[in-house]
Amino acid sequence: QRRQWVRVRVAVPVELKGTGTRKASLSTSTVDISGGGVRLGDARPMRRGDGVSMAIELPDGSVEVTGRILDIASGGEARVKFEGLSEGASKRIVRFVFDVQRDSGRTAGSGVGPESKTAR
Repeated sequence: QRRQWVRVRVAVPVELKGTGTRKASLSTSTVDISGGGVRLGDARPMRRGDGVSMAIELPDGSVEVTGRILDIASGGEARVKFEGLSEGASKRIVRFVFDVQRDSGRTAGSGVGPESKTAR
């Protein structure tokens, strides 16, 4: 199955709160992020299907999003799908993903960026 969104591995702080019956509040960080969702390092005590609100700390400031936990691994790592994402939040997240992808290409020596110029 082909993904609709580009996903990048990056750790940024996240404040997570349960929006349903589980009103837990916790601090965690991303493992990866895309325009459609995020994987969190530890979302315990949340459970599969729980609704959550998150404040994701991007370099240009916090972005507020809501989502639903798709699954949680035994170690607490959780996949969260964004729900009802505003256009502004979506643009900021997609821009952040693009920036991380671009910057990682430059530092990984992938032939992208000014340091990749070759003599002709």
